Amino acid sequence: MTLTDDLGRRVALPGPARRIVSLTPATTENLFAIGAGKQLVGVTSVDDYPAAVKKLPKVGDFGRPSYEQLFVLKPDLVVLDSGTITLTEAEALARKVRCPVFVQKSQKVMDIPRHLRQLGALTGVSKEAEKVARAFEASVARVRAQVPGGRKPWRVFVEVSQVPLYAAGPGSFVDDVIRQAGGVNALTSGGPFPQVSKEALLAAKPDIYVVAGNKRKDTLAILPDLLFRPTPRLSGGLEAVAAALRAKK
Repeated sequence: MTLTDDLGRRVALPGPARRIVSLTPATTENLFAIGAGKQLVGVTSVDDYPAAVKKLPKVGDFGRPSYEQLFVLKPDLVVLDSGTITLTEAEALARKVRCPVFVQKSQKVMDIPRHLRQLGALTGVSKEAEKVARAFEASVARVRAQVPGGRKPWRVFVEVSQVPLYAAGPGSFVDDVIRQAGGVNALTSGGPFPQVSKEALLAAKPDIYVVAGNKRKDTLAILPDLLFRPTPRLSGGLEAVAAALRAKK
């Protein structure tokens, strides 16, 4: 089989992958979501969901995987979801791991069902992947159907980290979450995840301030994985933001 990844690379496999190493938590979670978790033989040191990943061998992290460990695991496919990896870096990684590397780049909410279907094709579980993808699409459609019309959308600021202050900017899939929920990003420049000064935050004039983590005064707190991880669980984060926007007076 031959599939084209999000870098435009044609990735060829002799058949469904049976020994997969995932280099990003979102990809790991998505493989488990479609029923292909049993084909994983290695994950990163920061993978934490579902609980079954704790039993799998660790290969370091995406930025610095252990090639020695990768060689021991003998994967027939390496997969990852990265918004920053370049074509040159992906090709270099494929040469180092000595097996096909498939890259996904999550930039929109609806990239999630597309990626689920890709992973289903790569692993031979397309039927189950289709079910999960359609369920996610249906959840997004339900949120969109409840977005009230006829009013100016509320301005939303999503905090990624507090010190230093980083936020979700234009071009990030979180920016698309805001839009799908019926809001508009309070940030209009700076790239996908810019560092924001106090002056810039005041100038942005957000109506809703979203924090991924523990609740703070005058903020909407959402579990980080429901907002920053492009998996089916993102529907929970989308619904939380949409509900806050609907309730805003």
